Amino acid sequence: MRTVERSYIAGLFDGEGCVSIYRAGKPYGNNYRYELLVFISNNYREPIDWLYKVFGGCIKTRYANIEKNWRTNYIWRLNSNQAASFLKIIEPYLRIKHEQAKLAINFQKNRKQTKCRFARRTEKETIFMEDCWGKMKLLNNDNRPHAKPTATTERRDLNDIEEATV
Repeated sequence: MRTVERSYIAGLFDGEGCVSIYRAGKPYGNNYRYELLVFISNNYREPIDWLYKVFGGCIKTRYANIEKNWRTNYIWRLNSNQAASFLKIIEPYLRIKHEQAKLAINFQKNRKQTKCRFARRTEKETIFMEDCWGKMKLLNNDNRPHAKPTATTERRDLNDIEEATV
């Protein structure tokens, strides 16, 4: 894959993507089930189809909802080792989600791989996975905008901005 394509995908992921460590309920004993997930969503099908063709994974379609003023949205998803491999390819080009990618790659690399999803883990493994899950949650929340626009916020339209730059 060419550098320009890796850069493009990293930019798409920084703007439209999500990396997450999913924690499922307590299905067996005291252990949660953890899984690395990567998503990119877009209103245009073409980039999603291209990602699927290049990296595999799955595509989910969320259809338009006129009442809620939603457009049809396409969501591409990778999990576990596929997600980590994808992140390794784009990680050097990420600007916003760089720390999340590094954490996710480390999580998947050190995660105990078992054939049984309810396999018992050592206390050390459980602490590691819980720690990664908590750190990812914090990193993802830190990248959200904290200030919401208020009624007193001055709104400038495009003409004002163009005049100010001339």
